[in-house]
Amino acid sequence: MDHLHLSVEDEASLRRLVARYTVAADKVRPAETASLFTVSGAILIHDYSPGAPAEEPSRAWVGREEIAAGIRGLAERFDRTAHVLGQSLFHPDGTGACGETYCVAHHLYSPAGYPVDRVLVLRYLDRFEREDCWRFAERRLRIEIENQVPVSGPLVPGEPLYAPSA
Repeated sequence: MDHLHLSVEDEASLRRLVARYTVAADKVRPAETASLFTVSGAILIHDYSPGAPAEEPSRAWVGREEIAAGIRGLAERFDRTAHVLGQSLFHPDGTGACGETYCVAHHLYSPAGYPVDRVLVLRYLDRFEREDCWRFAERRLRIEIENQVPVSGPLVPGEPLYAPSA
C-alpha cells in the first residue's frame, strides 16, 4: 500500500469485508458480525431526522459485545432484513484505510399484522485497520432517506432467504 493507492488485493479484501458484514447481519449472525470489527471497533448510527446535528450519532455500539447485542436487537425488531450494496470507494489512511459505501437496506416487519418494508438509503463511512486481516475500526451508518412501504403479499413462510443460522 502506497500513500495514494491501495493494492488490488487490499481493495478486494475491503470489498469482501463490506459484503461479509451485510450477509452476516442479514442472516442474524451476531458473533460473526462482531468478529469483522477490531476488539474496540464501533458502529455509530446517525438516524435521518431533519435538523438533527449530523456529527452526533443517535446510537453507538462500541466493542464486539455491544455490536453483537445490537445485531440481536435488530433481529428482535424485524422479521428479516436485506442489504443491497451499491458503489464503494476506498483509500489509504495512515497505516489503515477509509471507505464509503452506499446501500439500500430493507427491514421487513409486521405492525398490526400487515407486512411493511422500512426502506433505508444508507451511506457507510468506514475506518479500517489491518490486524491478521482487514477489520472495521469504525463504521458510521448514515441514514440519508427513509421510507415505509406496504408489502403487497405475505412474507413467505418457511426458511427465509435471510434467516438466522444455527
